[in-house]
Amino acid sequence: MFPGNGHIFRTSNERNARTFLAEREMFGPKASQRLPGSPAGRVAFVVLVLLAAVVLVLALA
Repeated sequence: MFPGNGHIFRTSNERNARTFLAEREMFGPKASQRLPGSPAGRVAFVVLVLLAAVVLVLALA
């Protein structure tokens, strides 16, 4: 209704576009560049993520 001022009367298309752009920024090609490049680095990264998941599960159990 009043474009650009963050008012509550945004159209659903505008909300969807904003969400899409935000997700594309978060999960786009830049996200894959943050992963380690070497195979050993990738293995270490996966092990670290799995270890964190196990600790989280044990902490919540």
